Amino acid sequence: MEFVRACIPWLLMMGATFPLHGDAHGTPPGVSARMSDRAGSRPNIVLIVMDTCRADRLDATRNGQPVMPALLDWSSRSVRFTNATAACTWTRPAMASVLTSLYVDAHQVFLGDSILSHSMETMAEFFGIAGYNTICIQTNGHLQEGTGFAQGFDVFDNRYSTPFLPAEDVTNNALARVREAGEPFFLYVHYMDPHGPYWPPQRYRALFNYPNPGLLQDEQDIVENFTGYLNDQVDYTLGIKPVRDFAELSATGKEAVWTLLDGDCRYTDTEVMRLIASIAQAHPDTIFVVTADHGEHMFEHGHLGHGLTVYEPVFRVPLIVNGPGLAPAIIPSVVTTVDLLPTLASLAGLPPRSTWQGNDLFAPRDPDGPVFAYTRGGAAPRWVNLETVRRGSMKWIHNLSTGAGELYHVVNDPGETNNLASIFPEQAAELQALLDAHREDNLRARIRTTSITPHPGGWIEEGMALTLTAPDGAHHQWKKDGADIADDPSRITGAATRTLTLNPVVPEDAGVYECRFDDGAKSVQYTRPYILNVLPLNSVPVASPIALFVLAMVLVIMSKRIFHRG
Repeated sequence: MEFVRACIPWLLMMGATFPLHGDAHGTPPGVSARMSDRAGSRPNIVLIVMDTCRADRLDATRNGQPVMPALLDWSSRSVRFTNATAACTWTRPAMASVLTSLYVDAHQVFLGDSILSHSMETMAEFFGIAGYNTICIQTNGHLQEGTGFAQGFDVFDNRYSTPFLPAEDVTNNALARVREAGEPFFLYVHYMDPHGPYWPPQRYRALFNYPNPGLLQDEQDIVENFTGYLNDQVDYTLGIKPVRDFAELSATGKEAVWTLLDGDCRYTDTEVMRLIASIAQAHPDTIFVVTADHGEHMFEHGHLGHGLTVYEPVFRVPLIVNGPGLAPAIIPSVVTTVDLLPTLASLAGLPPRSTWQGNDLFAPRDPDGPVFAYTRGGAAPRWVNLETVRRGSMKWIHNLSTGAGELYHVVNDPGETNNLASIFPEQAAELQALLDAHREDNLRARIRTTSITPHPGGWIEEGMALTLTAPDGAHHQWKKDGADIADDPSRITGAATRTLTLNPVVPEDAGVYECRFDDGAKSVQYTRPYILNVLPLNSVPVASPIALFVLAMVLVIMSKRIFHRG
C-alpha cells in the first residue's frame, strides 16, 4: 500500500485522477476518527458560558462594590474583546452558532421547536475527532440531548432543573468530571445564575445592600417574584396588552431589580473564577474562554428579558480568552461568538473547516466587522423577525415582518435612542445590502447535493444533454452565475422545478449552477454549486497512455504482493 501511495503523485502528473472524499460525517480526507496518537501535545480547552450575562457587568459597580471583580482582574491578564456580539439574542440559536461556527440562517435553529441537526458538526465533535475527551456540564433546558446539543460529548452531564442548579454546584460538578478525564480535554460549562428570576444567595444580596433603602413592601414582593411583572412589561411594550396588570415600578423598585441581577452576576463571577483557578493549577496547559450566549434587557426601550429585540443590551456579550502564549490585551475590534470555534481550533494547532463562517480572532481581520445577528420566532403573539448588522460604529436593525429599519451610531449613542435612518439613507442602504448578501451566504452554507446526469465525474461536451435535479422541496429556483434562470421550453425545462435540463448543451451554458428551494415552511436552502465546463464537439480527453501503463504496473505489483502474502 505504501508503494501505491508513492505512485499517486506520479499518476496525477501523468493524467490519472483519484477522487478523495471525506466520510459520511464530513471528516476531511486523511483525518482519522480519532487522532489520539497526535493529540498528546494539544492544550486543554475550557468554554465557560454565563447565561444572559450582559457585557457591561464586567466593569460595573453596585453601591461602590465591583460587580464582577474576579473576572475583571483575570481579564487584565487575558485577551479581552470589548465589542463582542452574539449571533442571536436567545439561547438555543445563539449556542448553536457558538458550537458550529454557523450563523442562524445556516444552522436553521431559530424557533422553539428547532433541533440542531446531526448533520452539523459541533465543537465537541470537532475536538473529539482530534483526540480530545469531551465533557459538558449543561444546565439550560434549551440545550438538551433532545434538541441536538449532546452530540459529540463523551460525557453529557445534564444538570437542568427548576430552579436552576446553583453556580457553586455547577463548579463542583465540572471539577469532578475534569478529575476523571484524561488529557487533552474539551470542557463546556454552562452557568445559569445570571438568568432570571434574579435571586442570588443571601450573602450576595447583603453584599449589595438588598433590600434597597426606601423599597416599599409591595414593590419588594414584585421584585422577588419578578416573572409575572416581566411578562406583563413585555406584552405591554410589544402592544399585546393595551393596559398593564402591574403598576410600573418606581426608580427604587427598578434599582432593586438591578441589585438582584448584579448579585447573581457576583455569585457567578466567584464560581467561574474558582473553576478557572482550580483547572489552571492542575492543568496549566489550558485555554479558557469566558463568554455569554446573549445579554439581557433591563428596562431599555421598555424591555425586560431577551430574545425579542437585537438592541445592544442583548446583542453584546463579554468575551475573554486566556491561555499559554497569549499576551494580555484589550481588543476593541467588532467580533462575534461565531468566531470562537475557528479561534480555538487555531490555538489547538488544528486546521479549520471550510464550512465555518467564523474567523480566527487572532488572525488579521477588519476591526470594523461586519458582524450579524438574527432573532426570529417566539410564541404567538410574541412573534419577532429581526436581523441586524454592525460595521464599525454604525448598526442597522431591519424588521423582516414590517420592513421598518433603525440606524444607530452605537459609539455616540450607546442607548440607541436616535434613529438616523432618515438622516443617512445611503448608509442604511449599504448596511441593508450587507444583510441581504449575508442572508444568501447563510443559505449557501447549508448546501445540498444536486443529482447530475450524466455522472458528475464525466465530461460535458457540446451537444450532449445535461440534467440537474435538486432534492425534494418547494419553490425551486435554479440559478446560473447567481441569476435566476427563466423557463425556456425550447431548450431549458423546469427552471423553477426540481429538475433543470439543458438539451442540447451549448458553449454559452458554461457557468455555475445552483438551486434555491425550501420545504414549504421554514427552511430555505441552496444546492451545492455545480461548475459546468462545456467542451467543443469531439474533444473529450482520453487517459494518458503513460498513466494507464503506470496504473497497470501498480495493479500487477499489488496482485503479486497479495498472492505472495497469501
